[in-house]
Amino acid sequence: MNSIREFICYNQKEIIRFEYTISQLHKSFKESFLKKSFDVEAKYSDLIVESFMLMEKIFSKNLEFIKNTYGMYDENIRVTIKMVENDEVIDIFRSHYNEDLIFSSAKIEENTGFKYILSGKDIYYLNDDIEESFIKGEYQNPRLDNSLREKLIKKEISWKNCWKQYKDNINDYYNSTLIIPMSITTDNENKDTIFYRNFFEKNDNSKLNTKERIIWGFFCLDSKQKNFFTNISTFDPIDLGFIITDILSLYLIFFYNYTSASETVNKYLKEIE
Repeated sequence: MNSIREFICYNQKEIIRFEYTISQLHKSFKESFLKKSFDVEAKYSDLIVESFMLMEKIFSKNLEFIKNTYGMYDENIRVTIKMVENDEVIDIFRSHYNEDLIFSSAKIEENTGFKYILSGKDIYYLNDDIEESFIKGEYQNPRLDNSLREKLIKKEISWKNCWKQYKDNINDYYNSTLIIPMSITTDNENKDTIFYRNFFEKNDNSKLNTKERIIWGFFCLDSKQKNFFTNISTFDPIDLGFIITDILSLYLIFFYNYTSASETVNKYLKEIE
């Protein structure tokens, strides 16, 4: 409980600071844009770069909490935060390996975990034996080489050899994964509100959205261990995952609101096309 209290306390302060900072950066950019000032390009760059770097710094700090919880069972637990953009997921934070992987993207349809959530089978995806699911043809991932399935079944190769290597030749793989969407739901009581009209209806073109729910990101935990999440005994890994996801999603939605969803930003981008 102490760790959770510290996690909430830290993020309460940082959420307030982050929202204030990005709003001021957006205000400065908007004023420059409306005045057609010479520094509008610099102001736009400040908005995107400074807010993103601050968000990354906050996410990195939150790794300490994750290492003090999930990390007790796997010190090499991997954390990835992905942003949704149309029919793709884009990596915006990774706890592992090089910076070249930031902003790498993948089609949602190419990953079983994301498709599982979007199909409505459950509000999260948990798989504690991905190798077995892959052998059965029940797991898809763009980094897995399906042509090697038979060799794996015959034990001619190991599980890690089925994964496509990153360009730096790091052979990275995992066997357990938990994916939780960064999302928001609504009900009939608030469908007539400004929030619903401006947020839900405006974003209704996305394949990830329905009239009741919008998903703008994913929080992912991966481990090389089989049955990693099943073997956690001191806390509920799913409940804790939702607590972390719901808090961290606030940073991402603020970033989205002041950048991609900003009318001023979109007008500016159209002008410079």
